[in-house]
Amino acid sequence: MAAAVDRFGGLDGLVSNAGINRPGRLVDYAVDDWDRMFAVNTRATWLLAKAAYPALKASRGAIVAVASMSGSNAHANLGPYGPSKAAVIMLAKVLAQELGPDGIRVNTVSPGMVQTGMTAAVYADQQVAAERAALVPLGRVAGPEDMADVIAFLLGPDARYINGHDLVVDGGVAGNYLGRLPDSRASREAEARLSPSRRPSSARARCGAAARRPRMGPAPRCPPPTARPTSHPAT
Repeated sequence: MAAAVDRFGGLDGLVSNAGINRPGRLVDYAVDDWDRMFAVNTRATWLLAKAAYPALKASRGAIVAVASMSGSNAHANLGPYGPSKAAVIMLAKVLAQELGPDGIRVNTVSPGMVQTGMTAAVYADQQVAAERAALVPLGRVAGPEDMADVIAFLLGPDARYINGHDLVVDGGVAGNYLGRLPDSRASREAEARLSPSRRPSSARARCGAAARRPRMGPAPRCPPPTARPTSHPAT
């Protein structure tokens, strides 16, 4: 930190982006692995904030820590990754309260699914990559530049009144649980009991099912509803 301050003549912003992941069930997890993940994912942000504090106080700068949507949404079988990111989010909120009087803003960015070096093996499988992209309402998995632009915004003057905030940048995937629920058996049985005149045509049924599924690209073009004849009294 001192070398950076000496080289650039000060410090305007700090980004804590170090992170590791070692999947596994918590009941099977080794204590050493737990401690290592918290050391990198959580403690490092605290240590960086401590080291940068004098320079950031002088510049009235900002801190952005990279958390994860797993820090606010339970994600099984990732070991302590979720808890370590939840701790980062709360750490930033506390730092925002303590450092705010010195003019230092502290926020977190919680990425959703992002193609990075850490996730390269996952997205090497094209089928998995396509299925993951289909879960995102925007129709694609993020790239590093999507996160970098948000971090730059939070560090910059346009975010001058944002402090202690966790900004989720996930394309809407974390809020898309209901859209991924399969149709219930009761719904299918109720549709089967409809009279033929009230039952949707096969083309419209297929179209409606396609519209409910996560998709990439434009919405399907459905045929217009068929007009029903109306009887009128004789004149």
